[in-house]
Amino acid sequence: MTQSATTAPHPADLGSAPADLHQLDWASVHVPGDFCAIPAVIALQAGEAMATSRRFGRVHLGSMQEVTYGDIDGDGRPEAALEVECDNNGGTADGQLGFGAVILASRHGRLVALGSITPQEQAPDVHVTLLAGVQIQHGSVIVHENWYRATDMTCCATGTAVTTWTLHGDQLSPGTPEITS
Repeated sequence: MTQSATTAPHPADLGSAPADLHQLDWASVHVPGDFCAIPAVIALQAGEAMATSRRFGRVHLGSMQEVTYGDIDGDGRPEAALEVECDNNGGTADGQLGFGAVILASRHGRLVALGSITPQEQAPDVHVTLLAGVQIQHGSVIVHENWYRATDMTCCATGTAVTTWTLHGDQLSPGTPEITS
């Protein structure tokens, strides 16, 4: 079963940015909260923040500070995928509420979000699907997902899938997940 996609119709302006995103302090950036049903931009400090989700109430957000670079739009400059997570602040795997990656670009000295990508393969009534890796290439973002079957414990997702998100103008759209195991 597929979760809803979260993308912005126009790039969201998140503040100033260096031309080379490799120089950005990823622990202190602003990110859209849409991957966790937060209708606002979140300011991460030391890679974390608290916010109110329309779906989950008060939540903790965190950046794994795992950043993947690649040139999605073909302009010769790298864009970045910052992996983010949302949880109930309980500190256990059972408290995980959502995972995503925010696709960011530096445009005219501004940090902009091209969109938030979320896992697309999700079995009903089980633990939220994990991101297992993100690759950016010209025109698309390839997302590796670890999803839970009804018999899986929270330690060990046994399902894997790959979803390719395609960039059309300034909007990312998910393809159909390909289940790989």
